Amino acid sequence: MTRLHMDLAWLRHAHRTGADLDRSRLPGAPEELRHRTERAERAVESAWEAAERGYGRRAELRGELRAYRRLAVQHGRIEDVALDREYRAAHDALHAGT
Repeated sequence: MTRLHMDLAWLRHAHRTGADLDRSRLPGAPEELRHRTERAERAVESAWEAAERGYGRRAELRGELRAYRRLAVQHGRIEDVALDREYRAAHDALHAGT
């Protein structure tokens, strides 16, 4: 990704300044640039899909945590210090960064 960014910055600079495009400065010229762009797009798509799966799983776990909290209330365990400590740790982990 860094190499792609550097190549694009150089191309923009050449375009803005009207400089001749010395293709030897680009190590594989346009075909290599296209290949790196496609590879970067695939990496972004893969990361996006992984993030979406993670968000979905986190939502499921939040729902389960709410259900366990309701069960604790129903069974009179809401005052249980150890259970509350575990609940807080899970709650904090599932809601961090949101």
